[in-house]
Amino acid sequence: MWLPILVATLLLASCEENEVPIPTSDAPRVSILSPAASDSAFASGDPILIQVQFDDDDELHEMLVTVIRLHDGAMVFQQHLHQHGSHYRWINTLNLNTTIESEFEVRAIVTDHELQRSTDTVVFTLLP
Repeated sequence: MWLPILVATLLLASCEENEVPIPTSDAPRVSILSPAASDSAFASGDPILIQVQFDDDDELHEMLVTVIRLHDGAMVFQQHLHQHGSHYRWINTLNLNTTIESEFEVRAIVTDHELQRSTDTVVFTLLP
């Protein structure tokens, strides 16, 4: 008789631990500052400055920056970041090479501790 009560108690307890938190703050913000959306093209081998600003009104958590070659979907760069502050600026320089004109997408994703998520993207062209 006590077994069904014990099982029900354990199930309820485990559900509470796995619940998705209800957001009490705004979603985090992410902005790709460089390359700017107006930057149209870079030459193969030239350094490309990538600069991303992450902000949250409470606390950042996980961040991801990727660069994807669009014509074949290849991920040519990936950086996972973890930060607990409310502001973080990430800066890196990439040297990409190509033998054909190619478009690349810089994508930045951020989540906060309430699992709210924001994304920003910028596309640029790389010339041979």
